[in-house]
Amino acid sequence: MNTSTRGRTVHGVSGEAARMGWTGWKKDLGRSRDIEDPRLRKAYDWAIDWFLSWCERGGFLPDRDAAREFWLRVVQSKQRKGWQCKQWGEAIGWYLDWQEAAGREGGKVPGMTRAMRVRAAVFATGARR
Repeated sequence: MNTSTRGRTVHGVSGEAARMGWTGWKKDLGRSRDIEDPRLRKAYDWAIDWFLSWCERGGFLPDRDAAREFWLRVVQSKQRKGWQCKQWGEAIGWYLDWQEAAGREGGKVPGMTRAMRVRAAVFATGARR
């Protein structure tokens, strides 16, 4: 899995986002003893990628607040099957737990990408006018 490409999207996340720590969770998911079924692991990977790509496109840091917004704006925007909501919710919960653990252990947790910093600066400048 090559996440070092510049300017390209890798698994729903840009090359810069990958370098900013947005993909470190993949290795830990692959080693997780909580999720032994390879199909479930692949489903978690997909759901987390979906959430992270939504965060990056929208300029959100992938935290609990963004997860709530994602759930309200994206997941609940369509009729979903019960098993999908359960699985996706568990996947995003796993990611958020991973993020907290990585932060406590001094690991690289997602930071703002350049696009997010630019968007924040534009909004801040506009707010001052």
